[in-house]
Amino acid sequence: MARAILVQALDETGNLDRTEETAQEALLFYDLAGTRMFADWTTTFWALVKAKTGRMSEAAAATRPFLDRPDRRLAQTGTKDYAY
Repeated sequence: MARAILVQALDETGNLDRTEETAQEALLFYDLAGTRMFADWTTTFWALVKAKTGRMSEAAAATRPFLDRPDRRLAQTGTKDYAY
C-alpha cells in the first residue's frame, strides 16, 4: 500500500511526471504480486493525475470498472475529483 500512498503524495506535491512514473512502477509490482486492491487504489490516484493534466477521458476510462465493485469508495474518489 505504501506505493499507492506515494503516488497520492507525489500528486499532492504537483510532481506529475514522477507521479506517473511511480504509478506505472507500482502497478507492475502489484500485478506481479496479485494485490488487486492496491492496484485499484494506485489506478484511482493515477486517474486524478490524468484529470489534472486534461486527460479526462483517460481518467474516466481508468476508473469506470470500479463502478461495479463492492468498494464504492474507489468509484467515488475517482469520479468526484475529476468532475470539475
